[in-house]
Amino acid sequence: MKFGTACDLLTYITPGGNVTTFNAGAGAGPIAIDSAGRFVYVANQGASSISAYQYFGTSPELIEAKGNFVLPFTDGSPFAIGAEPLALIVAPNEEFLYVLCGDQTLRVFAIDYFSGGHIAQLSSISLVGQPAGIATEPTGRFIYVADSTGVTAFSVNTQSGVLTKIPPSPAITPANISGVYVEPSGKTLYVTTSTSSPTQGGSILGFTINGDGTLTAFTGNPLATPNQPSSMVFSADIK
Repeated sequence: MKFGTACDLLTYITPGGNVTTFNAGAGAGPIAIDSAGRFVYVANQGASSISAYQYFGTSPELIEAKGNFVLPFTDGSPFAIGAEPLALIVAPNEEFLYVLCGDQTLRVFAIDYFSGGHIAQLSSISLVGQPAGIATEPTGRFIYVADSTGVTAFSVNTQSGVLTKIPPSPAITPANISGVYVEPSGKTLYVTTSTSSPTQGGSILGFTINGDGTLTAFTGNPLATPNQPSSMVFSADIK
């Protein structure tokens, strides 16, 4: 899937094949999909809203979350959230959507499975700096948020979605953070940094994720110094 320039969500079936278009909000940007592939969430940065779609897997058709006769909601997709959504992820248990917003908040939304992915805000946590990235490890017990002041770890109540800050020891405060990522096994957290100058490069820092969610820096940091890193992907063997 990709985004069109006219704030549409486009689905490509095969290279060179037909394109199916679905309306999204103004400034449609990052996208998040639950692990089962049933729900698609689009951050509409220009509209301060989130579009929610349900996917049944039998065709490219996406159905917007509008509530239903069993659970009739007064609102529906797109959901106004009152702030610019910068990044979003779905919890591994598929019950919560975590959203980083431009007003320096981390917001938790409940996902209603039976209403096609309807979302409702549960809580909002203020961040010290400007958000830069968010990641969760595979069990969903811990969430890591990067902002302009460093990395903050939160423990997650997987039943209620409540977040509790985990004091880092020592504090992780690299300058110019551009992103934070957890590799598929959930054992390592990577932090990327970059600068506004294309000649000053950037770095990739590695941290071990401990059993209590705290982080321990690798002794070999930085692990690499690529030029202005902006994203990371991982390869994994499924056995």
